[in-house]
Amino acid sequence: SSHDFCGCDVGRLVDMAALFMLRCCTINQLQRLVVELKKVSDCQSASGLAGVAAELCKRRYYMNIAPSGALSFDPRFLSFEFTSGFMMWERQVNLVRDFSSAARGGSSQAQQMIMGDGKTTVVGPLLALMLAGASGVNSRRSGKMLVTLVCPKALLQQSKGIMRAIFSAPLIPKPVYTLDFDRGFNSKPSSLCELREKLLTASDELGIVVASPTALKSYFLK
Repeated sequence: SSHDFCGCDVGRLVDMAALFMLRCCTINQLQRLVVELKKVSDCQSASGLAGVAAELCKRRYYMNIAPSGALSFDPRFLSFEFTSGFMMWERQVNLVRDFSSAARGGSSQAQQMIMGDGKTTVVGPLLALMLAGASGVNSRRSGKMLVTLVCPKALLQQSKGIMRAIFSAPLIPKPVYTLDFDRGFNSKPSSLCELREKLLTASDELGIVVASPTALKSYFLK
């Protein structure tokens, strides 16, 4: 039978979905803790206790707890953790917030991250989730940002694979495109206009474009 949902019903469903995702993320965290405990048991050594302590002390830095005990957080962080399984570090959360705020304000920002800091697996995909579809000063047709991930050509396939793996989930689906462009590309106005329309379509669909620096530079020079 049909049922007309009121605002309170919708709000309750959203709260229940968030609680379900949070419980699943907590279960994943407990499973990682069990793995660390097993390592200690197998080695019969206290040296592995550092991993156990690290898991026990982990916290969700995107969540704030009010004095009343109520939680407040950006649901996109929780959705990303639920989908990817990654529990974000404090620096990763701060970087994503800073980059997102700068992009929405029309300014640029650069940060240095070493190997293993989660550039490709955490920061990049989470920024794509937060910025795709957002309003920005670089919007042209629909008022939506076109998110472009630029990476070295040698890492292009890997980065595209990670993006597609994360955004193939039903919870946060997004199409991932590749900008394949070089100086030998057909320079006829009709071909360039067709490519431009494809990029605008990617923006309309809240998609993500993956490109190498060479492809991006060649496109602008055309």
